[in-house]
Amino acid sequence: MTKKEKLLTPQNDFIFKKIFAKEENKDMLKEFLEEVLEIKIYKLDAVEEAQMDKTLEENKGSRIDIQSEVNDNIVINIEMQISNEHNITSRSAFSVSGLLHNNLNKGQDYADAKISIVICILSFNIFKDGDYIVSASLRRDDTHKQVSDKIKIYYIQLPKFIKQKDKKRKKLAQWLYFISQEDKEELEMAVKENVKIAEAQKQYEELISDEGIQYQIFMREKTKADIKLAQEAAYQEGREDERKEVQKEFKEKTIEAKKTIAKKLLEEGLSIEKISNITNLSKAEIEKLKSNKTSEN
Repeated sequence: MTKKEKLLTPQNDFIFKKIFAKEENKDMLKEFLEEVLEIKIYKLDAVEEAQMDKTLEENKGSRIDIQSEVNDNIVINIEMQISNEHNITSRSAFSVSGLLHNNLNKGQDYADAKISIVICILSFNIFKDGDYIVSASLRRDDTHKQVSDKIKIYYIQLPKFIKQKDKKRKKLAQWLYFISQEDKEELEMAVKENVKIAEAQKQYEELISDEGIQYQIFMREKTKADIKLAQEAAYQEGREDERKEVQKEFKEKTIEAKKTIAKKLLEEGLSIEKISNITNLSKAEIEKLKSNKTSEN
């Protein structure tokens, strides 16, 4: 499956969030997390597209696709990665440390800190050996005994999963067949056997049939690619001022891209509420775009 094809599967962070971060789909996220972590979840609070605090962001940006609080003592970030930028282990280490930092209240004893977990769902393999799902924690080099239970990282390698065909962890396998969308036969079986998978697949098919969603996904990817090239040039030449200007330009281009999409969807007659859901622009911003368009005509 090419990168372009993966952009229209749940491997894409935008589509993944549209399904798993919805309040009415909390039972889907709950089941998926229970199967990955192999724990019973009795309380789950999900926050879509959470952000690192400003001090961490200024030093090094980190994308978080979905942040969840589980059972009052665990905080989880789920991150999707389609392209192998050969930095995922460093990025995940940064993410889990930032997560621990953000969720430790001032004056709180370190022993009372919430357990911080990062789950990386990857469209590529990073480990030649071992299982498709690999967990890592803080352990001693000599005895390999755990030093702290406060941080943990899970790497789920989808290509290795498709090849290995896990028969032991059936529900986890069903969700990974859904996310990958590669093995159609196994996916059809999962849809028949699991009502949550069936509902997720239905919502996914509705999403990708929406031209507005497709347009936004490819616009986001184009913008990210353009900005990445500019950022790399600025970093290589060591121009800090230019780097900040590029970051500012990225934010501006992202907003403009969303407005362009919103205008196109207004022309197609979509409701303001639906356009807001697609673009993440506020209803007030879309109302303003609609008013401006009316006055122009």
